[in-house]
Amino acid sequence: MSNLKDRIIELEKENENLKKYIKELENKLNTKTKNERNAGRKKKLSDQEIEQIKMYRIQKKTIEEIAQMFNVSVGLIHKTLKNNEKPIEKVAKIEMWLRIENNNKFVRGKTKVREAIERYLRFNYKMEKQDPKGCEYIFYVPYKDAQDLEKTVYDAIGEMDMEADFRNCFIECDVRCDELGLSW
Repeated sequence: MSNLKDRIIELEKENENLKKYIKELENKLNTKTKNERNAGRKKKLSDQEIEQIKMYRIQKKTIEEIAQMFNVSVGLIHKTLKNNEKPIEKVAKIEMWLRIENNNKFVRGKTKVREAIERYLRFNYKMEKQDPKGCEYIFYVPYKDAQDLEKTVYDAIGEMDMEADFRNCFIECDVRCDELGLSW
């Protein structure tokens, strides 16, 4: 019995030593940077600000407006967008009216379905909602051609329908893109 206790104590000490060794290695990894002296020009925009700039551009804000918002030059905004740009895709502004109802009077879940759908649209398509209690949504869908846009919108409607069905609800929606004259 005492042999087992001694072995446990020995293993605990070994475990502590290994933890210390791992921490030392992590510290070495974290302190090693590309530029150890931190020399050179500092970045004017953080990664978060770059993402915000991309979003403002998708929302059709002008380069000048964005430059004024971040208090930087127009050239820097151009350079930032060019360097962080994926292959050029068009972005469609999609307007949607959405109604969610329970399948029958004995089930509940409309609120959870609406929250889940809004979370999905906000995360994937930068959804906006004018009235917090309203049923009208605007979201932005990147696409290459009309066929790609149709597939993406049908997939989004399918996701919303599955979420509603999962919670014993159903949806009715009117989805349209006025720019392209499409409706679903």
